[in-house]
Amino acid sequence: MLAAQRWFIPLNLHPLVYGTSAYLLGIWWQATQDICPFILTLISLIVLSCCSDRRIFPTIALVFVGAYTLGALRLYHQQQTLDALYKKTDNRHYRGSGIITDIARHHHTFFKYRIAINLTTLTDIKTNELFTPPTATSIQVYVHDMHDIRVDDTICINDLHVKKPHAHEQKRYALRSWVIATLFGTSSSLEVLHRPTLSYARWIFDQREKLWNTLRTQLAPATRNLVGSIFLGNKAESSATKPSIISRFAVWGISHHLARSGLHLVIFVILWHVLLRMVPMPNRYRHLIIILLAMVYYLLSWPSLSFNRACLAFLLYKICTFQQIKIDAMHTIAWVTLFFLITTPAHLLCLDFQLSFGLTSILAWFNHTRTHYFMRQHHKSIATS
Repeated sequence: MLAAQRWFIPLNLHPLVYGTSAYLLGIWWQATQDICPFILTLISLIVLSCCSDRRIFPTIALVFVGAYTLGALRLYHQQQTLDALYKKTDNRHYRGSGIITDIARHHHTFFKYRIAINLTTLTDIKTNELFTPPTATSIQVYVHDMHDIRVDDTICINDLHVKKPHAHEQKRYALRSWVIATLFGTSSSLEVLHRPTLSYARWIFDQREKLWNTLRTQLAPATRNLVGSIFLGNKAESSATKPSIISRFAVWGISHHLARSGLHLVIFVILWHVLLRMVPMPNRYRHLIIILLAMVYYLLSWPSLSFNRACLAFLLYKICTFQQIKIDAMHTIAWVTLFFLITTPAHLLCLDFQLSFGLTSILAWFNHTRTHYFMRQHHKSIATS
């Protein structure tokens, strides 16, 4: 009998779960250069050698070591790329061009809008040297009003001053978001170079704004703030929520319900399931309709880290269900975590990612352990009867 069976801790997990854990440890080690992640990796391998089947332990160990190395190298690559960018742009003035990716309302008395711009080219004003920054490089511009600027416009910024951050938190934020500069000014300082005739991103943005403007006119201010922050993820409305409402939620310890998360997606999915069960149709069509409804809900609301995690996990689970592929919660969380950390490994260094993914992984682990424990007890009862 394995040690795991004596301790009632079944470790019969998919190798992807072990690989994801090792990938996290590799990123942690590269970020801190501390010996603790390395020691924890050795302890994990020792525990796995004791609790796992000896026939599959070499495969698990190989996956563990390989994923650990890949995690460290992925974060190292992003660190070197960002350092090279700041080395080239630090304390210099540029003329930049980029594409507007988002326009959001900002809860401020003067700077009422925040414009996100993905930079495509930078031109040194003194030397007239032109270079292309990394793909994800972006800036934020806070303005008072919006004149003739729309999403997906290609704009020009005549004077862009880039400074390398020195505070640890600022470096972490830049590594995660790739926002290299934040400007405060007016929309007249942004020159529109090109506006595409047809734009999918602009159409989605306009539909979302139309939906929200319709809701704003139909709802009372307090209700509007709660609906906008909880069900649509509008951060401007979340900031405008009355302190009295926030304090009441804090008294009962449910302030986290004011932030949109995967729970609210689950509420909608349950309602859709209940309604679609009343309609006679094959299960495959029912799953397909729910996937389409979830995609529409995602596109017409404001994204956040926890909501993106829930949507990606839901989409993966539904696709596997649609294709009749067996998948459990631990497997789903491992895939979603890998997706986020491969694209942006610096997510692991931030508290919101740690809380969102950590708590979800723990709940999935408890459910996995409980399910397999009762399954083994059931098999034992059948064998003895």
